[in-house]
Amino acid sequence: MEEKEKKTLTQLAAELGVNKSTLYRRIVKEPLASKIQPYTEMINNKVYYSPEAVEIIFGAPEITEMKKNSEQMKAVRGNEQGGAGEYEEDQGMIKLLQESIALLQEQLAVKDSQLEAKDRQLTAKDQQLSAKDEQIINLTNVLRESQAVQKETAVALQAAEALHNNTMKQLVDGSKKKKHWWNRKKADVIDVEVHSGEGES
Repeated sequence: MEEKEKKTLTQLAAELGVNKSTLYRRIVKEPLASKIQPYTEMINNKVYYSPEAVEIIFGAPEITEMKKNSEQMKAVRGNEQGGAGEYEEDQGMIKLLQESIALLQEQLAVKDSQLEAKDRQLTAKDQQLSAKDEQIINLTNVLRESQAVQKETAVALQAAEALHNNTMKQLVDGSKKKKHWWNRKKADVIDVEVHSGEGES
């Protein structure tokens, strides 16, 4: 849509022959405001109305009635009241600006509230992530400690097994080398008998 096809509030008021502030008060009210909202555009802090919006505004019964009343009032007042009309228009413009400022302030307040809510959500998510990170670190530390304990246990078992094997070997070797006194005595008796037998023969 080319910019020359768009119209400002001032142009619409001039075409309708009505006061700008009066027209503004009409188009910001429902249901007209919702109907033209999709066809409006903000350019350089000024609202522009597309041909679709203009058609809706010009066809609205309240605008038609306002235009009719304005034409009747102008016909009654005549040119001698031109100065009063200009003063009224100036006052209307002041009121229009005040209403616009109030509307913008309301919109800013809503945006600020939305941003604060987003900040709270982000803070909550950051806290959740920090808690999860801490859990991961704790679990990692527990796993490392468990692995260290397992390693120490394995080393201890190996040492115990080596000690047991060494002890058993020493016992076996000792039993082979050392005879009990009754085994030695029995062997001496057998040896004496053998020698005495040889003497008799």
